[in-house]
Amino acid sequence: MSVGVFSLKEEAAEEYATALEEMNEQLGLQLEVTRRTLTRAKLKTFALDRTYDCILLVHRAEGRILLTDENGLYNEFLREALHASDGNFLMILHEDEEESETPWLYDARKLMELASKGAQPSVKLLARLQKILTVRGALNQTQYEFLMCFLYRSLYKGLIPADLAARFNLKSAPSVPAEVSAQKSDLLVHLSMSADTN
Repeated sequence: MSVGVFSLKEEAAEEYATALEEMNEQLGLQLEVTRRTLTRAKLKTFALDRTYDCILLVHRAEGRILLTDENGLYNEFLREALHASDGNFLMILHEDEEESETPWLYDARKLMELASKGAQPSVKLLARLQKILTVRGALNQTQYEFLMCFLYRSLYKGLIPADLAARFNLKSAPSVPAEVSAQKSDLLVHLSMSADTN
């Protein structure tokens, strides 16, 4: 199973790639983790040269910046990543602050501020679809379990929701067949419930 970990910061890509490899010891998914360091100069015309089963984009939060939508730093990357992973994409906004004890997936207030005051409605959409995490210092337990669940879900072909596909001019995928849904393991169910209830 192929996983692409991308970041403008080499150490950030390495940190999360290593975390995924540690998770794989519990999941046994035989991950092939690729680390890729991005450059700002190439993001506007970014193109992926291969597909992945899932993609993580790690952004080290350093002040306010346009991440998505018009003039957004990662807008073209998001379009490419969603297409190349069939929607199995996750953005991680990492802040080098004291680790939060709050068991959240993301800081809703921060993301809503980016979406409204920063004129980045795609951030709100990514949050609603649970395709974005805000991490302070290190992954909290809820985020750790959610990320494990995300990896496991990526075994199956991703589904790009219609509203996300429309936002990035992509083709949305059909619904998951019932027989595929029935194959999900007890681990996936447990992790899903854990992430949803915290």
